[in-house]
Amino acid sequence: MIVQIPESFSQQVQTSGEKASLIYTINESNAASIKSIMQTVATTITEMVNQNISTQGTQAVLEQLQMPSAQATGTAQSLVGKVESEMIYTHPVNGMNNQMVPLMLVLASFVGSMIMGQNLHQSTLLLAGTLSKWNSFRARLVINFISAPLISFIGSVMVLVLGGQMEHGFLALWMFQMLLILAFMFFSQMFINVLGMSGMIINIVMMSLQLVTSGAMVPRLMLNTFYKWLGEFLPATYGVQGIMALQFGGPGIGSSVWGLIIITVICLLVSLLTVALKKEKVAMVIHQEGNIPVSVASQR
Repeated sequence: MIVQIPESFSQQVQTSGEKASLIYTINESNAASIKSIMQTVATTITEMVNQNISTQGTQAVLEQLQMPSAQATGTAQSLVGKVESEMIYTHPVNGMNNQMVPLMLVLASFVGSMIMGQNLHQSTLLLAGTLSKWNSFRARLVINFISAPLISFIGSVMVLVLGGQMEHGFLALWMFQMLLILAFMFFSQMFINVLGMSGMIINIVMMSLQLVTSGAMVPRLMLNTFYKWLGEFLPATYGVQGIMALQFGGPGIGSSVWGLIIITVICLLVSLLTVALKKEKVAMVIHQEGNIPVSVASQR
């Protein structure tokens, strides 16, 4: 929020019958609580300035009329103030439904990616003995890269149909949402690749941490140092920043895009290293014709 005192403020205060204004410029492209906090601060500032100016100005006038000082002070405090608030909103948010879009997109994308990663891992276990570890990993990559554009398209269409704001257009929101979903997919699947089904516990913890640190619910400026630092390594932080910028306007999304790309690449490399270190499990299958044992490589 920017507080502006007009050049004519002093003159307006001293002129009888004329109101003076303090101008407040608030950026709405933030968490919902930011607007409420800034409006409260603006009201408090205006009330304090109004009280001081009204008391001092009226007291001076009454003292000039040779009214006793104590009586002049009491009379001045009972008069209506001269200072008003003028609110200007940049990047306005049209309704609570639009305010909730960044949070809902991030939450739905991560939960969906987490469940998808669980199902892919279970499918891999069921196919043990028929696919090698590298074929299984490649199959999951293909599924990720095919499903991300489709899922993000459906989500972006729903935002459009339900009246969501799109300051930079549908295509920009779709492409960014696709990148965010890919980052969530590789991020959540990384823990499952490393820890197996136990990685789902880490994913559940990460879901809670991302909701806290992303800035969708609580402004990041209000977080302590640890949570601010932690948010720099989580994809939801860049997702919320980018979606807000695309929906309501504001600074470019370059930093958000690069943040998601870096997280995606790191998670992919960790998963690749994990698969490379895993040993192939050898399953013995009896050949139907000659009852000859045949070794079939599968992923552990």
